[in-house]
Amino acid sequence: MKPTIFDNEQYRIYIPFRKSIDFESKLCEANIEYWTDSEMQTASGDIRFYFNKKDAARIEKILKENKIQSADDFKVPSDYPAYQKLYFRAIVLAIALFVIGFIILKVYQILFKDR
Repeated sequence: MKPTIFDNEQYRIYIPFRKSIDFESKLCEANIEYWTDSEMQTASGDIRFYFNKKDAARIEKILKENKIQSADDFKVPSDYPAYQKLYFRAIVLAIALFVIGFIILKVYQILFKDR
């Protein structure tokens, strides 16, 4: 994912609030300079991080190693991975209910066809 570029030296990304503290600690461990914008909150509560472009590769490595989702201005981090099991169960339940309903309908049609 390409972060939004302000100029040739800086860019920003959005990190979900629930991952921001972990991400900040990883940045401090790697001695990467960053800024956050706590005044301009996003609708989803994500934290806006600003970086020097020279640290882009190191930041990308931290994000991948720690499985932290990030986004630019045009995409918002979703909670899909956090709710992946719930979505899967909901889809399986919907399919199961459809199949059971279809079977009941067919049995009803067979049993009461002559009446």
